[in-house]
Amino acid sequence: SSYKTVHISSVNLHTEGIYRCEVSNEFPVFDTVSRSVKLNVVAIPSGPFITPSPPVLVSAGEQLYLNCSSFGSLPRPNMNWYINQTPVPLTARRVFNYQEDVASIIHINEQKDGRLDCVLQLRLRIRESHFQEGKIFLKCTAILGNFFMKSEGVVLENKRTHQIEAKSESEIEGKILGLFDDDSYREERNLRRIGSSAVFVSFSFHQLSLFMFHSFSI
Repeated sequence: SSYKTVHISSVNLHTEGIYRCEVSNEFPVFDTVSRSVKLNVVAIPSGPFITPSPPVLVSAGEQLYLNCSSFGSLPRPNMNWYINQTPVPLTARRVFNYQEDVASIIHINEQKDGRLDCVLQLRLRIRESHFQEGKIFLKCTAILGNFFMKSEGVVLENKRTHQIEAKSESEIEGKILGLFDDDSYREERNLRRIGSSAVFVSFSFHQLSLFMFHSFSI
């Protein structure tokens, strides 16, 4: 540091505060001018993380309970759930209303040093209207001021549509395999015919040789 600048080498949460610079004239005039600025210290969080891992295939009527977690933040981050790019409003209640199809509740825990752990819960009762081209896109975002923004997302697929597609693919594969089975059957049948003819010929020569042998003996 110098009389013009202040250098803070090790910043921690206690570094936050109001810093003031003051300039005074010498004797005999003691005019003083000062300026102050507030220094805010922030802690970049880890996350967000979506837990537990949701099932890949879901059906209408199923219920999902997911957590979006952010750890060690200061100040509190702005967190939101999105369903197909539509934000889920934050519920002021501390518990879910089971009559609602969609609800979001946040829980905050303060660490000893003042940093915050935030868990944004999502309760979703899946409806057919949630599917877009057979898929549901879920995303959780955490925003801190204008210097931190991070998100994590998952994609859910309609189990019914997936089964229909899988069935169609298996039918196509069955038809393709059927074509190969027919050809292999023809080849196998031809080989059987050739094999039968070979046995018959060898048997005929054997009979002929026996007949000639016996005839010569007589």
